[in-house]
Amino acid sequence: MKKAVITAVVFAIAASTMAFADEVKIVGARSSSNVCPWWGGRPAIRFQCLWEKSEIGLTRGGYVNKVEFMRSSSTSSAFNNVRVYLCHSAKTTELDLVYANNYKGTPVQVLNKSSVTVGGSSGSWWDLGIDANKFNYNNTDNLLMEIRWRGGAASSCACYRANGTNKRIWAFDDNASTAAYRFAQLQYIRLTVANTTGVAPTSLGRIKSLYN
Repeated sequence: MKKAVITAVVFAIAASTMAFADEVKIVGARSSSNVCPWWGGRPAIRFQCLWEKSEIGLTRGGYVNKVEFMRSSSTSSAFNNVRVYLCHSAKTTELDLVYANNYKGTPVQVLNKSSVTVGGSSGSWWDLGIDANKFNYNNTDNLLMEIRWRGGAASSCACYRANGTNKRIWAFDDNASTAAYRFAQLQYIRLTVANTTGVAPTSLGRIKSLYN
């Protein structure tokens, strides 16, 4: 009976996890204002942006659970048929104009809404509202974000960008296979990466040694 109880404790402790605090990272040095990807008066947009691992500066990987834009104006507008994807990427200083060439692995859809209203006052962080625990960033590859929308967008909603190399591409067609524009910028954002958990590697051995 005693051994059975001890064995149960062993396996319970062996299955325990180590939790780490969420990491919140501002990526890039804030520069000028720009309306892409929330460019009003356009029929649609397919937009990609790349951030290098070194620019993000995480200490470990985990689920990207929040992406925030800093508004550079206070104009709000609704954008329709909004889809957002996150993906690892092997690209570094420049994105390929062919969207699919920038993926490493399969993009994960982290938002799919019939309408998203871009709001917030100038200088404030606006939360894109992605789904939690969908995309697990490995903190080894670079990070790619893709935003698509179609319809709505009566007004442009400007946000801050950061200076950089050719890390932003877009076309005014949410189904385009090739981008029409590529600029030497990256999006100025704030990322929240959730707790990473893992089995403590020595728990089982330590406990077993107590009764062997």
